[in-house]
Amino acid sequence: MRIIYLLLIFACKTLPAASLLLGPMVGHVDDQSAKIWCALDEKGEVKVRISEDPKLKDAQIITSKNFEMGSISIDGLKSNTLYYYQIEAHQYSKSARFHFKTMKPLGKSLKFRFLFSSCSGKTGADEDATWNDISQLNDIDLILMLGDNHYADSTKPEVITKHYLSHRSIGGFKRATSRIPTYGIWDDHDFGPNNSDGQTKGKEDSLEIFKAHWANPSYGEKENPGVYFTFSVGDIQFIMLDSRYHRTPNQSMDSTDPAKTLFGEKQLQWLEETLSESTARVEIVSGGSNFELEGSNDGFKGFKVEQKKILDLFQQTEGVILLSGDRHFTAGYQIGGKTIEITSGPLGSGTVRPKKTPDMFFKETEGKMFSVFEIDTQTKNPKVTLEVYRAGTGLIRTMNFSWKQINGLEKISQEN
Repeated sequence: MRIIYLLLIFACKTLPAASLLLGPMVGHVDDQSAKIWCALDEKGEVKVRISEDPKLKDAQIITSKNFEMGSISIDGLKSNTLYYYQIEAHQYSKSARFHFKTMKPLGKSLKFRFLFSSCSGKTGADEDATWNDISQLNDIDLILMLGDNHYADSTKPEVITKHYLSHRSIGGFKRATSRIPTYGIWDDHDFGPNNSDGQTKGKEDSLEIFKAHWANPSYGEKENPGVYFTFSVGDIQFIMLDSRYHRTPNQSMDSTDPAKTLFGEKQLQWLEETLSESTARVEIVSGGSNFELEGSNDGFKGFKVEQKKILDLFQQTEGVILLSGDRHFTAGYQIGGKTIEITSGPLGSGTVRPKKTPDMFFKETEGKMFSVFEIDTQTKNPKVTLEVYRAGTGLIRTMNFSWKQINGLEKISQEN
């Protein structure tokens, strides 16, 4: 018996030690594939078992060796289908069984609900109540995180990783993102220090650690790094922008100087081409910084020439809706009486009370908040509904927008 006991001890010591530390988080999902993000406590082998069967019968197994953190790609899936999956770090470290649903085929009309917000707070505890509320919603098809996903205020990978650990360890975040496809872009606090820009030292490290923590479909372009990308669901296109990596310093020159840029020339050209090539009925354009005319100097207000260029571009494209974060309140704008922008947050940070601007048609400044857009393209003119939620309270505002309002052909009534 002693020999058997010693052999068992030796066998256990030689097993891989890695176990699941964070996740799983469902990232980019389309009608044929999905990405699952997770992190182990040290390098090891990880497997994803996935099946249409709740008990994972006849599961497809995707194996990644020498894995520590990142996304695992799953191909060969069916559209509009519920899948169950499980993460196995080694035979003694298996996650619970989770599920997600693949998207409808590209180009198909649909009713689609997506959640968006920003400004997570200093620690996970700051947004715990908000994510608990989000995790109880059963009708959300997708989540967009619009920056300040943590407040590391650093480009050091070890500091950023510590902050991600705090935010992704909370139960509500795990419950929601283990089943709802989740995408992220950054703003200043999760890119570098407050109001940081393209001259920030260590921005290359920030980019690499961001890419390691998100399962987005892509990141920038081959010759132009960044976190911008696009993807489509049915006949809705999402365009996610990077307002930090190529930014001219805010105070470096006058706001009307043509050389002052927030996106950079190559990303701006990519945006123009993406919009011109789009066949979607609705285009959701998201940025970490706000687009509106009289916003923060850390937004497009401080970049007048580029601001006019992109606003003209948006107004020339039917069905554009703008999303932004950063501001620590939730508000709606009809920029110049034309393009609609919704800024949403904060998930966990403190709120501020902004001054009313000429384009602002509503504002919410109390509590932790997130927003939901429901878009229905199954009708002649797409139906667009905005919902605003407050943590601990629930739904606090619902607004329906006409297609004429979306396209700047009808004025939205402003609140006092």
